[in-house]
Amino acid sequence: MFSCCFVPRADSFSKGANGDLKRPASYTERFPDCFNGDTTHSPRSHPDSEVNLEHPSVASTAYFSACDEHLELDALFGSPGSHLDIHDDVGDHDSTSAAHSKQTCHKKESNDVEIHLDPASASADNESKAAKTMSRKHLVNSVVKLVKEMRACRACGVLMQYIKESGASVQDLLPDFKAFGVDALRLLETAERVNAAVESEKKDEGWNKVSDGDFRLFYRHTQGSMMHCFRARCTIEAPAEHILCIAREFDLCREWNKYCLVCNFLKEYSLTDILAFATVWMPWPLSNMDLVAEATGVDLLREHDSLMIDIGTPDEIPEGVQLPKSWGQNMKVKFERGSFICLQPLLVEQGQPPLTRVCVSFHVDSGIKNVPEFLISFVLRILAPFMYRQVIALLHHTFSNPGSKLAQRLQIRSELYSMVRNRISDFLSRKGAYDVQQYL
Repeated sequence: MFSCCFVPRADSFSKGANGDLKRPASYTERFPDCFNGDTTHSPRSHPDSEVNLEHPSVASTAYFSACDEHLELDALFGSPGSHLDIHDDVGDHDSTSAAHSKQTCHKKESNDVEIHLDPASASADNESKAAKTMSRKHLVNSVVKLVKEMRACRACGVLMQYIKESGASVQDLLPDFKAFGVDALRLLETAERVNAAVESEKKDEGWNKVSDGDFRLFYRHTQGSMMHCFRARCTIEAPAEHILCIAREFDLCREWNKYCLVCNFLKEYSLTDILAFATVWMPWPLSNMDLVAEATGVDLLREHDSLMIDIGTPDEIPEGVQLPKSWGQNMKVKFERGSFICLQPLLVEQGQPPLTRVCVSFHVDSGIKNVPEFLISFVLRILAPFMYRQVIALLHHTFSNPGSKLAQRLQIRSELYSMVRNRISDFLSRKGAYDVQQYL
């Protein structure tokens, strides 16, 4: 609801008594091999296995990924001809070898037995270490680059491929990513949630249809549960970046939604990552509703023809974030993880207006077991249809007015919206060419 792009943060870790960063237990449960350094399934664990750490083979891309599409890992890891912004501390090994060509090199093992290596073997040993160092730096650079380009799942795939081939663990790599403001643990968890959201979006089994037509509404609830799930589907005649703009510029919500009483950014971590607060009007005798939510999103145009937005209320408010003074005076609700917005740009004939298929799926924890039926009816019969009509009106009139606040934000954050527009244009061009090829 609030944002569409993903940039992991380093400040989402909790700290232990000694100041060390702690990971949630869920990470070790979901990705045990990553944290235990288990190389049982790693190519390195086989004696006949040879893995080029600097230039992993494209043939070995059966990695643990949240994406369907295979990556060209050679380009990502800095194969010949690629230009990654890497600054290495590794020296010239040819000159190092020449300087020691007349000396006997020594290597000590853990039992303190000295092994004498000839100069050629020592040089090869140094080059092997350098290759691993280079690979690690290329890994970090590649993952950071993909994250900044909204490609969280692809970044996760590259990370998991490196872990699989090198036998390293995520814990080992945390400091490297933290230096660039990337939370590797959050990256893995986000990719996992987004992958689950992709599967959830495909089907409406188990949902009760409330309304049909251009705006389809669904509702799901288990008796006795505090969780109430709402889903809406529609196809809108507008470019996806305009729909994204309405969602991203959440602080302008009061301009068009009369039920939104307060809408603030609590923190903007970046252009593409925000934490927001809202107060929503509720009918008497209920008090108004407060919620805090963060949203991260991933460009899945190549993998699943969509932009997927992951939404959820954080377990804890980040350090330094100040909540409004009204916090605690109203009813509190949470967006549970698994909530998302999916935007799917559709192929249209030349000259026709752009179309975007939209799916909004919210899992709301009301905090109370017995929610009055009139409140559910208010959300489904009044609030949701009203917001749909308002969004349609905004898309048809506001963006054509250069003086409107949303149109101005579209220009102010052109770095974000231009990137999305170009990505969609490229995606539709490739999809159109593919569809034509199918009929040749």
